[in-house]
Amino acid sequence: EHILVTGQVVNNHTTIVIKHVSIELRQKVHYTSGEAKRSDTRLITRLVCGSVAPNDVLTLHHSIQIPHDCYPSLDRRSINIQVTYELLLTSLGNFSIDTPIIIGSRTGCPSPLSITSGDKSSCIYYCSPPSEHSNTSDGPPPY
Repeated sequence: EHILVTGQVVNNHTTIVIKHVSIELRQKVHYTSGEAKRSDTRLITRLVCGSVAPNDVLTLHHSIQIPHDCYPSLDRRSINIQVTYELLLTSLGNFSIDTPIIIGSRTGCPSPLSITSGDKSSCIYYCSPPSEHSNTSDGPPPY
């Protein structure tokens, strides 16, 4: 799977160069256990596209490959782990634009079948394609 990013970064400043324009794919994992909450953010991939000179335009037409071992997005309120992804267009100290994206199950590629929590005595959360369950269900994902 690939994410195609197209567009332009326009520098309207007359003297400032916008440096290190890059595209990033980040994974965010939110864990809850009773009252305790923890969040982790992981950089999946980063592509440095270049710099934009004053009064110039940087045209973007890039493809970001999603690694085959990325977990599918999990956004179910009834379980205590949430996995989300965001695509960021950033520049060193100038701006950061983030867009949430959904990564589905990839049936043609080997991918993890489950996510387990840190302690091995806990539950296993099964990943399933969104078509197999509705978002309104309060029960565990089907397996």
